[in-house]
Amino acid sequence: MGYANEFSWSFSRSNLFNNCKRAYYYNYYASHNGWDRNAAPGDLAFEAYRLKKLTNKWGWLGSAVHTTAAQYLKATLAGKGFPVEQFVEDTMRSQWAQSLDKGPYRPAHATKLYEHVIEGTGDMAIVLEQSITDAKEMLRTLVNSRLIAKATTALKNNPASWRSIERLESFSIDGTKVWVVMDFCFLSDKGKVCIVDWKTGKAKPIDAQQLAIYAMFTQRQWMDRLEDIVLVDFYLKADNVEYNYVSQEDIDGVKEKIRASVEEMSNYVVGTSNTAKPISEFEKASEDITSEACKWCNFRPICYGQIEVKEPEKHVWKPSVVDEADIPF
Repeated sequence: MGYANEFSWSFSRSNLFNNCKRAYYYNYYASHNGWDRNAAPGDLAFEAYRLKKLTNKWGWLGSAVHTTAAQYLKATLAGKGFPVEQFVEDTMRSQWAQSLDKGPYRPAHATKLYEHVIEGTGDMAIVLEQSITDAKEMLRTLVNSRLIAKATTALKNNPASWRSIERLESFSIDGTKVWVVMDFCFLSDKGKVCIVDWKTGKAKPIDAQQLAIYAMFTQRQWMDRLEDIVLVDFYLKADNVEYNYVSQEDIDGVKEKIRASVEEMSNYVVGTSNTAKPISEFEKASEDITSEACKWCNFRPICYGQIEVKEPEKHVWKPSVVDEADIPF
């Protein structure tokens, strides 16, 4: 059964909006209710939702590392051991097989790679083996790090020191729900709130902004003082950890960016209903399908007509014809 498409803000939503308005439309509006049992191939919602759930080889690798890291930390929190490398290998081989399977599937319950579904580039066995090797190396770096050693010591001294592990949470700014998922947050023995983000790719200028948003959340959730918050970007591939503090100026700046982002996004909906304006209002990042902006976009098959879709029928209200003799007054 369908439900209302509630507007909210997240770091990933903002990034997609800034990168391409058309992809943003497909991801957050066209795909809505595409999971419904009544949605069928050829329907815009069905096709957009199916494409929305695709991942590419880099996103898949990052997801496997994050999932395994979360499972390892949860097992450690429960005082149990966890076979990190075996788990990630089994997970990735299973997901790879799912992606190659040509049979019917439910997008929310199966891993499908862009390279297999859209590019049709075969099983790419060498990519699978290299991805598993990379994942194991990054997780080995994580597990053997000084950061995890400090977190484990803190846990032994205080069972309540580990606050959050890959948990979807939210807070509100001016009535707009803001979603956050911190990879890991713990309280060190020195009383510092460590907000950790695992990175499987290269450093980006916006990384600091993402962590500042998490700092805003911990302020509200646990009344943390800014001087006690440490932002930790852990670049696993390079085995590089960056520690930063956050100032009130940083927090105010990010808050204003969120407000400005929400205001700009609201220009693409009708009134306060979060109903999208016509698709023509959502500009494409490029008209060139071979451009960098479009090269890895999940929605390229719809955007450039490689998949034909039917626009949903608009309901038009029409008065019923009633015989004058049946009018009850």
